[in-house]
Amino acid sequence: MEITVQCPVYPTEDQQRVEVSLRHFFPESVIQTKHQDAMVILSITSDRQSSLSWLRNQIHSIRIIDAVHSGLISRWDGERAYIQLDKQAAYQGKIRLLDSDDYAPPLGSIQVTIKLKSNADFEDFLSWFTPRTKEGRIIEG
Repeated sequence: MEITVQCPVYPTEDQQRVEVSLRHFFPESVIQTKHQDAMVILSITSDRQSSLSWLRNQIHSIRIIDAVHSGLISRWDGERAYIQLDKQAAYQGKIRLLDSDDYAPPLGSIQVTIKLKSNADFEDFLSWFTPRTKEGRIIEG
């Protein structure tokens, strides 16, 4: 498993505030900085599923499991899948899922990409990250 989190920092933004947004979801991760044209790209990489635990717990607590699950499935290409989170909501410590690739917030988004070796690995990941639900409750087993 390879997890990559990327987030643009536009010239009009305060980089420290954007880093705070990332820290809300990935509190113990090292943020890397890359300069690209007139902006900065912040990124986090990990090969540990546990680095997604805080995000997973928030997804479960605000009960958007089904939305995240279907988003990951629709974006699975046989090798990777991703979700996009609103950067401004993240600054407040809140999760707002961007469920359409057609909508881009003015200041960009936080993209969380999960790369896996096989469809079976993807299914295992989905079972952990966004398990199946029925009437809003996780189905055991």
